[in-house]
Amino acid sequence: LLPWRALSRSAGWMHELKLPNWAREPVLRFYVAMLGIDMSEAWPRKLSAYETVGDLFARRLQPGVRVPEQGCSLVSPVDGIVLSAGPVGSSFLVKGIEYSLLALLGGGSAHEGRSLHQLTIYLSPGDYHGFHAPTDAVLSTSQHVAGQLLSVHPNLLARWPVLASNERVVLSGVWDGGFLALVAIGATGVGSIQLDRDPLVRTNAPGALPRTVSTRDLNAARVGRGERLGGFRLGSCVVLLFEAPDDAQPIYQVQPGQRVTVGEAI
Repeated sequence: LLPWRALSRSAGWMHELKLPNWAREPVLRFYVAMLGIDMSEAWPRKLSAYETVGDLFARRLQPGVRVPEQGCSLVSPVDGIVLSAGPVGSSFLVKGIEYSLLALLGGGSAHEGRSLHQLTIYLSPGDYHGFHAPTDAVLSTSQHVAGQLLSVHPNLLARWPVLASNERVVLSGVWDGGFLALVAIGATGVGSIQLDRDPLVRTNAPGALPRTVSTRDLNAARVGRGERLGGFRLGSCVVLLFEAPDDAQPIYQVQPGQRVTVGEAI
């Protein structure tokens, strides 16, 4: 097996090299063209404002872009392609691969005995890389689960249980319907996941043992629908887990293969 973590750290180092002013426009324009990045929504728009390639991947949205839809229970936390949506038992399927809920979350028991559902979304390298709150919620913990940094491209997801093997950060809490968790999954290339509410979290650290779990208390942090929670330094994957009452059957407004954007009703 290739040393994906070391390769990703090397790629991350290259992406964080500060570009001289004269090189920013041509170098970053190449990435924009190659990956199909939409800079019309980015803040700032000018490529010369980004000091590194990593800064381009971690770009923010302009104010007023992606206003969360109202009149729905949950909105998409990311821009990307829906891979899977549906109810969850002790496990669930993504691209035909079965995932243990316990393994994905890195342990814990807050989810046990609950009627859960999931939405899994793939972010390509050209997508906006921030992840946002899908609804008003109270976040209790962040869990960093060390792991591999394999590609999360849908073709590989259909052959290997990547989501429960890769490095990831789990934000857990509650919403009006009960339990809520957002699992941000790292990928080949950088493996960097940043949390706005917990900037001390450091992913893809040298020497980290796979499946090592570090839990931090978020002190019942209240977040609003559409609020930015963090982001990736390169495209990846997000799994949204949410509880619904036993007598309420969620009606999904999205389906596998559909493209969604932050704030869109799901």
